[in-house]
Amino acid sequence: LGRKAFMNSEIDLRRSRRKTLSLRVTQDGIVQIRAPGGMPQEVIAAFIKKHETWLRLHQQQALAKKRRREAFEFEEGQKLLYLGKENPIVLSQEKIGVFEGEFYLPLEKENRSLAAKQWISQQGLLLAQQKAAYFSSQMGVTLAGIKITQAEKRWGSCSGKSRLCFSYRLFCLPLETVEAVIVHELAHIREHNHSPRFYKTIQAVLPDYKQRCIPLKEFEHIGKA
Repeated sequence: LGRKAFMNSEIDLRRSRRKTLSLRVTQDGIVQIRAPGGMPQEVIAAFIKKHETWLRLHQQQALAKKRRREAFEFEEGQKLLYLGKENPIVLSQEKIGVFEGEFYLPLEKENRSLAAKQWISQQGLLLAQQKAAYFSSQMGVTLAGIKITQAEKRWGSCSGKSRLCFSYRLFCLPLETVEAVIVHELAHIREHNHSPRFYKTIQAVLPDYKQRCIPLKEFEHIGKA
């Protein structure tokens, strides 16, 4: 089997001492198979065949997202998300950020991506501080501080010292989703797990928490290289 084509792309097969088979599709559309070291090739091939429909669907979705990422050049007229709203890019030497529904970025193309990230990070920090102060008082928890990061795999995190981190990507999503992630991380100050008590803490302040989190999956590709 080795590295075999699936929908014109390679399958990345890796063997180890594990006991079970697993599969996933990466954000670049590569099918990854993890298999026990001694498992026969025909068993692995049958496993892939059994999940072919699932693989095709998720690979198509991953490749579509990859094409969207690669096609985005920060050109005038293209749209950038901020708090769930699409804002057409306007090139300017005078200002950076969202004004009256338009996202102003520098004339120099090489500076646009960084300028957008920095502006979203700055505004995101102010918003996170405001929302965290409001919800922490409702939840009876105390946080040590907030930091905005460039993280691509996590929307947010909570350290053992009650410091919260949020990816700048989070602030591209709708406000109600931003609030859900902030409350999620605040709940970790009290509950360092994902137990029923943890989710009960969240739902006490956000009864519609699950609904608010739906965009997290839909927009997981945002800001990823």
